[in-house]
Amino acid sequence: MDWNIDPVIIKLFGALEIRYYSLLFASGLFFALNRVSKFMLAEGYPEEYPERIFLYIVISLILGAHFTHLIFYEPGSLLNIKRILAFGSGLASHGGVVGALFGLWLFCYRNEVSLRSLYQITDMIAAVVGVTGGCIRLGNFFNSEIIGRVTDVPWAITFLRVDSKPRHPAQLYEAIALFTMAIVFYPLYLKQRDKREPGFFLYLFLAIYFVIRFLVEFIKEYQSEIVTSGATLTMGQYLSIPIVIFTGYMVFQKAKRKEGEIVIPKEVKKTPAPKKKK
Repeated sequence: MDWNIDPVIIKLFGALEIRYYSLLFASGLFFALNRVSKFMLAEGYPEEYPERIFLYIVISLILGAHFTHLIFYEPGSLLNIKRILAFGSGLASHGGVVGALFGLWLFCYRNEVSLRSLYQITDMIAAVVGVTGGCIRLGNFFNSEIIGRVTDVPWAITFLRVDSKPRHPAQLYEAIALFTMAIVFYPLYLKQRDKREPGFFLYLFLAIYFVIRFLVEFIKEYQSEIVTSGATLTMGQYLSIPIVIFTGYMVFQKAKRKEGEIVIPKEVKKTPAPKKKK
């Protein structure tokens, strides 16, 4: 199959344009915000928390993903101010995860939300973020980026905007995996959230995803200036290893609590009710 779709949906004026990638990215974030908002309100969090939290998360996610990409994939561009300020391109998922978690932690710290409640929120996000990640990988597919290695499998795709060689559609492999994880995690979270230690679903999601990411990297093209073609592992695999080890350990620690032992408190800073006028 040949793939040569224009990644730009519509050009507005000047350099402004709407791309499939940005539309899918925004759609994935909006879906997560919508579902997490419902979870948080049901748990008694203030109404303004979800949108404020996602503002922190999105900003930190983009910054973390962009600078991680520059440091580990394009270190030569760190002296190029235009490239540094191009936050919309060059996003590494490893840095995006760390950035998003930092943004959530920063919000909770500034609003005196407990660590236990922070973990509760991360579990809500883990229940639905597979959809967001899947949408982002579909966006990569429309951009003809993060391509796979040359192959002769029947479903190979030729990304004509890159070259004329049939390749693994690595972006679609990850998208399918992430959407599947969302289908599994959403009902699992609804069924088990009151029986698991807060943070369990966060670490479980990250452990599974980065194992999948590690495996998919075997059929991806090398993308880093540091780890080039011919190396045993790709940069994505080197970055995935510590995450898998840490999150796997944390899943084990969280799972040691007995079923039914956990009662998740609603220990958040409540917004005082307005005084009634006399």
